[in-house]
Formats: sequence, C-alpha cells, structure tokens
Amino acid sequence: MLLVKDRTLATYDGKGETLRIADVKTIGIHRISLSQKREDNPDPIPDADLDAPELVNRFSGDYPLAEITGGRPPYHVIVRANATATVEQAIPLLVKGAHCGGWNWKSWGVAVVGDFRERPPTHAQWENLRKVCALLACGFREIRAHTDYPTCMDPDPLKRCPGKFLPLEPLISRVMVCQDPPLHPDPNRALELAGFRL
Repeated sequence: MLLVKDRTLATYDGKGETLRIADVKTIGIHRISLSQKREDNPDPIPDADLDAPELVNRFSGDYPLAEITGGRPPYHVIVRANATATVEQAIPLLVKGAHCGGWNWKSWGVAVVGDFRERPPTHAQWENLRKVCALLACGFREIRAHTDYPTCMDPDPLKRCPGKFLPLEPLISRVMVCQDPPLHPDPNRALELAGFRL
C-alpha cells in the first residue's frame, strides 16, 4: 500500500488558483534533477537530498527557477530518489500547479527525481510512481509525459521529459491492470486514505 507524506504544510502558502477535481483529465509525468550547476540552478543539490520543501523553495523567491513558474510550486506530487522512493505531496490536489503551460488547470503534475535521459529510475521509484498513477488516474484520467502535451512538445531528444529511461508505455499498461485492491470505492476518499490532501 502506498502512503503519501503530506508536505503541504511546509510547502504550500495557501495561495493559488483552485482546481475542480472533475476538470482534472490528465496526469503529467516529469523528471526533475537539480544536481547539476547551471545558470538557473546556481546551488546544485544531490538527487537523493531533493525533497518537496527544497524543490518548492527552488521554484520560488529569488531563485532563477522561479521565473519558469511565476514563483508557484510546479508539482503536486514528488517521487524522491532516496532509498525508499518516498512519495511526497507538495501542493494540495485542488490547487493549480505550474508544470505544463496551457494544461495546469486540468492536470496534476507528478515529478520523479532524477535525470532519466541518462539512467533509469530505481525499482522503488518505478513501483511508487505506478501506485501514485493508479490512485490519481482512478481508471479514467490519462497519463502523459510532460513533452507529450501539445504546448510542451519538443523534437529534441535531449529535451524529452521524463526521458528515454522512463518510458511511460509500460507504466500505463501496469496501471491499467493494477492488481492493488482499491482503498475505497469512492476515488476521492481513496486519495485521502492514501494520504493525499485534496
């Protein structure tokens, strides 16, 4: 059973536009790695140390990454790169994220920590991502790669997100035949029982 660590009290300031759960049609899967120094990431952090509060901090305030999201937290859920692939919630599911231009009002953003252009996710990351997607999809929401959204498409293979080592086709097929028993017949209650904050 998946248990989500609610980090929203440490990361969410109570501001932001609300989402209607009925409007959420897709789940966008992203990769995030801040382990390399670059102009918009002057203070690298190892993937294993990147958690929801630190990620939100990097996309707000004076950090250059804040220009990308307007200072708003980008992702609803983060699958960490620590030993157990801890799943952390950064913002409530009923708050609009800033993960995919033009689609934020009808999608949830899930980020897996690591650079999957270079290496595959760990087994624990893969399994926890599958469980997160199964809960969020509830059998009717579409799971998409970040760069499969029309507003985010890029033919450059180096810019593909989440990357060639995290292909979504096997994940989607595993989610659709997921054998995990539902936590509750009501999908919203199932999300709450797993630890998600609506």
